[in-house]
Amino acid sequence: MRREWALLGKRSWRSDSKKALVTVLGVACLFRFSTLPIAFLLLGVAVAAWTRPLWMRATQRKWYRQRLYLHGPITCGVSERGIWYKGGSLAAESGWDGVTVWGVVRDNLWIAASGMPTVYFPIAALQERGLDARVRALAQRSGVEYNSPRAYKGIGARAT
Repeated sequence: MRREWALLGKRSWRSDSKKALVTVLGVACLFRFSTLPIAFLLLGVAVAAWTRPLWMRATQRKWYRQRLYLHGPITCGVSERGIWYKGGSLAAESGWDGVTVWGVVRDNLWIAASGMPTVYFPIAALQERGLDARVRALAQRSGVEYNSPRAYKGIGARAT
């Protein structure tokens, strides 16, 4: 699994250093009888923090397996009005004014709108139908390209 598809995101040196600091403080508190309760509390927090990625992934997999409405084929679409997503009893749609960010990853054009799942379109399929340039133009007009200089200027940079 590549990092850009991960649900938990990248690990940062700041969070790792905070976890290490809590661990070191917990171990240091083990050497005095009067600080043993604090040591156990700190070490418990450290164990939970260090193992969080493991149990979070397991919980997310279990949650997905239990939700039958998320399984099965899905259909994504784009029109002059906006983007939409349908799968079984789950459906979401957004007008172009709700699009916040878009990008290209692994030969897929993805478009993210507020309040709905990100929609992925294979670029080859869009080009085959002659829609690639049109859909990109709509996305550029409505949202900000992911990781572009405009994206770092904040919400005020969004096209209207």
